[in-house]
Amino acid sequence: MKQKYLSIILLILVNYSLKVESIIGGRTARPNFAPYAVSIQSNGAHVCGGAIIDASHIISTAKCLKTVNINSVLVGTQKLSTNNKRITIQSSAITTHLNYNSTHGLNDIGLIKLAEPLTLSATIEKIDYNTAAMASGVVTTFVGWGSVVPNIDIFPNDLQVLYQKSLTNSDCRSIFIDDSSVNVGNICAYIQEGQTTCKRDHGSPLVANGKLIGLLTLNVQCTGRKPDVFVDIAYYSNWITQNLK
Repeated sequence: MKQKYLSIILLILVNYSLKVESIIGGRTARPNFAPYAVSIQSNGAHVCGGAIIDASHIISTAKCLKTVNINSVLVGTQKLSTNNKRITIQSSAITTHLNYNSTHGLNDIGLIKLAEPLTLSATIEKIDYNTAAMASGVVTTFVGWGSVVPNIDIFPNDLQVLYQKSLTNSDCRSIFIDDSSVNVGNICAYIQEGQTTCKRDHGSPLVANGKLIGLLTLNVQCTGRKPDVFVDIAYYSNWITQNLK
């Protein structure tokens, strides 16, 4: 088992390095990067992330959408201070998986239906969602406005980006030995200790090959000592399709 763990980590780290600046150890996104990314908010404050998957729907985790007073989304901007991009939403517009289990993180997925369709543009764009199984070792892009300092609530105004590599469900489970954190319906991503997601990154999108492949559902103390755990979009693609109708 130890040998398998080492081989997975080597697969991720070989020939892959990043300049460390700031998610934890990510960097500020360039202009118009990830125009599908949104900030999901409560009374004007960023709570968690999501992604535009068509002009009328935003996808995020059930954990994000059920545990706080969500009442607006910020779209079309990389800066949380851009108040004129905020859209008010009603709780009745939120759909979460009927079998969501907050204790074990099962079926952690949900949708927001907007009252009026978005006008898509260079700064507001939908992203296609993945329907096929993801292999380990694929370069991924994660974006979010979560804390940039471990265990301290320091949140950036600017969207942050982190490049990682994917891990299949089985490969990730081999790292989380004797740990129920990784469920059926999860995939993972990892790069190295000190480069990871953090507080209020939950629900934010993980992308590979131009498609949404995951939504952050779990990170381990903002350290990067273990992979970040994501909702596997391919696993839930039928649920997504059915609930977009």
